[in-house]
Amino acid sequence: MGKKRKNDTYTLLGWQSKDNFTTRRVIDALAVTGGQVRLGAPIFKSESGVRKRVIFEYSEQVSMSLKYHPKKKAIIADHLSPSSPIMSGIYADYGPDGSYDAFSLVKGKWEFLSDIDIRGFGEKDDRPYQNPAAD
Repeated sequence: MGKKRKNDTYTLLGWQSKDNFTTRRVIDALAVTGGQVRLGAPIFKSESGVRKRVIFEYSEQVSMSLKYHPKKKAIIADHLSPSSPIMSGIYADYGPDGSYDAFSLVKGKWEFLSDIDIRGFGEKDDRPYQNPAAD
């Protein structure tokens, strides 16, 4: 009898220049099932329910941080807000507001955490950079 194929799901962090006004950062899932590959899987739990991918859209003129921290098994993202409440929904006016949100990996699902304290995420051992001079 042949070996049973394993189902794997990978999390991807991406960037997309949408147009002259907005940029997007994306957290997506790449699912491999029985030799087939597909994007999007219902593994992102948020306040609005379970989603197949997470898209952050914001002004082309600002930068947004979106980073994976392997020791904490968390993805940290700048929280995006409009510069004024009247601009709500107009993503060309959105940018980081100084607070942070996260997705924490719990039992194979990414659970959304709002307004987190990131001071514990700056540990030296948590950085993906490896100094070549140290080898």
